[in-house]
Amino acid sequence: MRIYLSAFSERSLVSYLNYFKDAKINILISYALRQSHYYNLIKNYKDNINSLILDSGAYTKNKAKSEALKKSITFGGYKEFCKIFRDDFDFAFNYDVNFDKDGFADNLYYLNQLRIEGLDSVPVVHDYINTESDYYLAEKFPITALGFSENKKKIYFKPIIEKFHSAGKKVHLLGKSNYDDLYDVHIAYCDSSSWAQNQRFACISYWCKSKPANNKTETIHFRDMDVAKVKRKNWYDDYIYRDDLEKYLDENFGFKYYDLLDVDICREKREIVNIHHFVVLQNVITKEHQSRGWNFNV
Repeated sequence: MRIYLSAFSERSLVSYLNYFKDAKINILISYALRQSHYYNLIKNYKDNINSLILDSGAYTKNKAKSEALKKSITFGGYKEFCKIFRDDFDFAFNYDVNFDKDGFADNLYYLNQLRIEGLDSVPVVHDYINTESDYYLAEKFPITALGFSENKKKIYFKPIIEKFHSAGKKVHLLGKSNYDDLYDVHIAYCDSSSWAQNQRFACISYWCKSKPANNKTETIHFRDMDVAKVKRKNWYDDYIYRDDLEKYLDENFGFKYYDLLDVDICREKREIVNIHHFVVLQNVITKEHQSRGWNFNV
C-alpha cells in the first residue's frame, strides 16, 4: 500500500534526500496550496518520486479560515491545472467541494465536467451511510476515494473499502494514516499531513520496536511546546523508551538529542524524522497486508 505525504514541498524533499539519496516518496500536492516550487517538484524529481497525485483542495475550500484562499480554489482553475499537468500525476481527485449530505449531485456534476475534458478524476465519497458509494462502484471507477464525512470512523469506512475490494477496485482513504485504521483493511492508498502537523506541536513520531502493542507508533514531544496544549505527553527527556529512540535517531540520521533542540536547525531535522516515520509505517503496513496474503499491485 502507499501512504502519500500531503502538503509536501520541494524543500522538504531535498532535505530528506540529503539523508536518503535513493528514496522514492509518494507525494500528494494540493491545487489549493499551489506554490512556485510545484513546477520544479513535478518536473525535476521524477527519480525520487514513486507516485505523485493531485488533490483539488476541496477540504481547504470548506475549512480554511481565509476567505481569499477559499475564493482562489475555483473549478475552472483546477480544470486548467489538471489539463496542463495531466501526464505528470498518477491520478487526480474530483473537485468535490460540496461536503453536505445532499452534495452528491453537485460533486457528480464536476466529475462529469472533468470527464468531458478528457480528465478521468477519482470520485470522492462523502456519505458513508447511504448509497453514494454504490453509484461509483456500479460505474466501475478503478479508484474511489473516501473523503470528509461526519461518519469517518472505521466502523463505517471499512465495509465500504471491503465492498470495493471484493469488486476488484481500489480505495484511497483521504486523511487517514493511523496503523489501527489500516492494518486489517484492504486499503491500497491513503495520505497524511501529520509529518508536517507534528512541527506545530514540537514533536516527532517513530516506530518503536520495543513497544509491546501491535501499533508501535510513538510521538515524542519537546518542551519548546506550550505544556498546556499537550494532553498526552511523551516528553523526550523522561521518555520510557529513550534508549531505543536515541539508537533509532543515531542509526538512521546521525542525530543526537541536542540536534533536535537547537532552534536554528531543529525544525528541518524534526521534519526529516517525521517524514521517515511515514516511510517506515508504509512498509510496516504493507508487510502486514502481505502476511495476510494481500497484494494490491500498487
